[in-house]
Amino acid sequence: MKKIGFLCMLLLAAFLLVGCGARFEATKTGYTDTKTDRHYTALSSAFEAAAGGETVGEYEDEEYGRVVSFRVIPKADAARFLTDGYGFVYCADESEPDVKSWRVKAILVCEEDAISVEKNRLTDEGVIAQIQTLWFEGEEGDRPMEKATHVRRLKLASDDCPGIYYCFNYYVYEDGTACFYDAESRRTVMLPTELVAAIPII
Repeated sequence: MKKIGFLCMLLLAAFLLVGCGARFEATKTGYTDTKTDRHYTALSSAFEAAAGGETVGEYEDEEYGRVVSFRVIPKADAARFLTDGYGFVYCADESEPDVKSWRVKAILVCEEDAISVEKNRLTDEGVIAQIQTLWFEGEEGDRPMEKATHVRRLKLASDDCPGIYYCFNYYVYEDGTACFYDAESRRTVMLPTELVAAIPII
């Protein structure tokens, strides 16, 4: 009987812990934490959480029978940023982070499949500056029609937004040309030859 009572207490404690999470409500622009009345808007898919931590609340979508769990992002301010089970980032600020002005300390070069695998890491300040300037200020072009020989996801990391990456794709083709590309905005920027050489494919 003592064992049964102990198990019941454990189950009750677990239930109470789950119940302590905030309830989120969906709006036209995002989700509102009903406990704090703080509103979070989904950022573009270019933003990605480096990891997900403790669950702080849930939104139950009864119409589609799904539950969206909101989690803290380690190293990030939960009053500003949360993530979900897919790594999408939600922000309580009035506008998206100004990535153009980030002091990027590293760019992770990742291979994306079932999981993301870091294949290389760029830390040279000159190369980082070239990539950042080209992506945000370079002339927009057209992505080549042929299939790329290599595809990598570049993830910009900065202490300006710890725990959050800003990402876009890097395509390399058989003839040595390469481009940066973002699927959501469809922005495409072609790379000069010297910058292609500075981003080795591993």
